[in-house]
Amino acid sequence: MPRILITLGDPAGIGPEVIDLALASGKIPVGYEIEILGDRSAGIPGNPDSRSAAAALAALNEAVHQLQNGNADAVVTGPVSKENLQEIGFSFPGQTEFFAHAFGVDDYGMMLTGANLSVGLATIHEPISRVPELLTQKVSQKLAC
Repeated sequence: MPRILITLGDPAGIGPEVIDLALASGKIPVGYEIEILGDRSAGIPGNPDSRSAAAALAALNEAVHQLQNGNADAVVTGPVSKENLQEIGFSFPGQTEFFAHAFGVDDYGMMLTGANLSVGLATIHEPISRVPELLTQKVSQKLAC
Protein backbone atom coordinates (compact mmCIF):
# COMPACT_ATOMS: atom_id res chain seq x y z
CA MET A 1 0.00 0.00 0.00
CA PRO A 2 1.54 3.37 -0.99
CA ARG A 3 2.48 5.55 1.98
CA ILE A 4 1.81 9.29 1.71
CA LEU A 5 3.23 11.79 4.20
CA ILE A 6 1.44 15.07 4.84
CA THR A 7 3.29 17.86 6.62
CA LEU A 8 1.09 20.15 8.70
CA GLY A 9 2.96 23.21 7.53
CA ASP A 10 3.17 25.97 10.11
CA PRO A 11 1.00 24.79 13.02
CA ALA A 12 0.03 28.41 13.73
CA GLY A 13 -1.27 28.82 10.18
CA ILE A 14 -4.12 27.32 8.20
CA GLY A 15 -2.36 24.04 7.38
CA PRO A 16 -3.76 21.92 10.22
CA GLU A 17 -7.32 23.08 9.52
CA VAL A 18 -7.03 22.53 5.76
CA ILE A 19 -5.56 19.07 6.25
CA ASP A 20 -8.26 18.10 8.76
CA LEU A 21 -10.98 19.26 6.35
CA ALA A 22 -9.40 17.44 3.42
CA LEU A 23 -9.10 14.18 5.35
CA ALA A 24 -12.69 14.47 6.63
CA SER A 25 -14.06 15.28 3.15
CA GLY A 26 -14.39 11.67 2.06
CA LYS A 27 -12.55 12.56 -1.17
CA ILE A 28 -9.23 10.95 -0.27
CA PRO A 29 -8.87 7.79 -2.38
CA VAL A 30 -8.75 4.50 -0.51
CA GLY A 31 -5.71 2.26 -0.70
CA TYR A 32 -3.16 4.67 0.73
CA GLU A 33 -1.55 4.81 4.13
CA ILE A 34 -1.43 8.42 5.25
CA GLU A 35 0.78 9.82 8.01
CA ILE A 36 0.57 13.39 9.25
CA LEU A 37 3.90 14.95 10.25
CA GLY A 38 4.09 17.95 12.54
CA ASP A 39 3.47 19.19 16.04
CA ARG A 40 0.06 20.86 16.32
CA SER A 41 0.90 22.21 19.76
CA ALA A 42 3.93 24.17 18.54
CA GLY A 43 2.06 27.32 17.69
CA ILE A 44 -0.78 29.65 18.56
CA PRO A 45 -3.31 29.76 15.69
CA GLY A 46 -3.00 33.00 13.77
CA ASN A 47 0.37 33.86 15.33
CA PRO A 48 3.22 32.16 13.41
CA ASP A 49 6.58 32.61 15.11
CA SER A 50 10.00 30.99 15.36
CA ARG A 51 8.65 28.09 17.43
CA SER A 52 5.96 27.23 14.89
CA ALA A 53 8.49 27.67 12.05
CA ALA A 54 10.85 25.23 13.80
CA ALA A 55 8.01 22.70 14.03
CA ALA A 56 7.27 23.12 10.32
CA LEU A 57 10.94 22.61 9.48
CA ALA A 58 11.13 19.52 11.71
CA ALA A 59 8.22 18.02 9.77
CA LEU A 60 9.94 18.78 6.44
CA ASN A 61 13.15 17.19 7.67
CA GLU A 62 11.24 14.12 8.87
CA ALA A 63 9.57 13.81 5.47
CA VAL A 64 12.96 13.91 3.72
CA HIS A 65 14.32 11.31 6.15
CA GLN A 66 11.41 8.93 5.57
CA LEU A 67 11.51 9.37 1.79
CA GLN A 68 15.28 8.83 1.64
CA ASN A 69 14.98 5.67 3.73
CA GLY A 70 12.22 4.25 1.55
CA ASN A 71 9.60 4.52 4.30
CA ALA A 72 7.25 6.70 2.22
CA ASP A 73 6.30 7.09 -1.42
CA ALA A 74 5.27 10.74 -1.59
CA VAL A 75 4.79 13.88 0.45
CA VAL A 76 2.12 16.57 0.43
CA THR A 77 3.14 19.80 2.15
CA GLY A 78 0.99 22.15 4.16
CA PRO A 79 1.52 25.92 3.91
CA VAL A 80 4.39 27.49 5.82
CA SER A 81 5.48 31.00 6.72
CA LYS A 82 8.53 31.31 4.47
CA GLU A 83 9.60 34.48 6.25
CA ASN A 84 9.58 32.77 9.65
CA LEU A 85 11.39 29.72 8.25
CA GLN A 86 14.09 31.96 6.79
CA GLU A 87 14.43 33.79 10.10
CA ILE A 88 15.43 30.49 11.74
CA GLY A 89 18.01 29.68 9.04
CA PHE A 90 15.98 28.01 6.27
CA SER A 91 18.05 28.94 3.21
CA PHE A 92 15.50 28.16 0.49
CA PRO A 93 12.81 30.34 -1.08
CA GLY A 94 10.26 27.57 -0.53
CA GLN A 95 9.55 23.93 0.18
CA THR A 96 9.99 22.85 -3.45
CA GLU A 97 13.60 24.02 -3.50
CA PHE A 98 14.19 22.39 -0.10
CA PHE A 99 13.09 18.97 -1.42
CA ALA A 100 15.02 19.41 -4.69
CA HIS A 101 18.19 20.14 -2.73
CA ALA A 102 17.64 17.23 -0.33
CA PHE A 103 17.41 14.82 -3.26
CA GLY A 104 20.07 16.44 -5.46
CA VAL A 105 17.60 17.38 -8.17
CA ASP A 106 18.41 20.31 -10.47
CA ASP A 107 15.49 20.08 -12.90
CA TYR A 108 12.26 20.25 -10.90
CA GLY A 109 8.93 22.02 -10.79
CA MET A 110 6.13 22.87 -8.43
CA MET A 111 2.75 21.36 -9.13
CA LEU A 112 -0.60 22.19 -7.61
CA THR A 113 -3.31 19.62 -8.12
CA GLY A 114 -6.97 19.22 -7.37
CA ALA A 115 -9.89 17.06 -8.40
CA ASN A 116 -10.30 18.61 -11.86
CA LEU A 117 -7.15 20.61 -12.49
CA SER A 118 -3.40 20.23 -12.11
CA VAL A 119 -1.12 23.18 -12.70
CA GLY A 120 2.66 23.12 -13.16
CA LEU A 121 4.14 26.51 -12.40
CA ALA A 122 6.46 28.17 -14.94
CA THR A 123 7.74 30.64 -12.34
CA ILE A 124 7.78 30.52 -8.57
CA HIS A 125 8.64 33.03 -5.89
CA GLU A 126 8.80 35.88 -8.40
CA PRO A 127 6.99 39.21 -8.39
CA ILE A 128 4.23 39.21 -11.00
CA SER A 129 5.89 42.21 -12.67
CA ARG A 130 8.91 40.00 -13.56
CA VAL A 131 6.94 37.10 -15.06
CA PRO A 132 6.80 38.40 -18.69
CA GLU A 133 10.59 38.79 -18.85
CA LEU A 134 11.13 35.29 -17.39
CA LEU A 135 8.94 33.45 -19.91
CA THR A 136 10.48 32.65 -23.26
CA GLN A 137 9.46 30.45 -26.17
CA LYS A 138 12.11 27.94 -25.04
CA VAL A 139 10.55 27.71 -21.58
CA SER A 140 7.07 27.38 -23.08
CA GLN A 141 8.16 24.52 -25.35
CA LYS A 142 9.87 22.70 -22.47
CA LEU A 143 6.75 23.02 -20.30
CA ALA A 144 4.47 21.73 -23.06
CA CYS A 145 6.22 18.34 -23.08
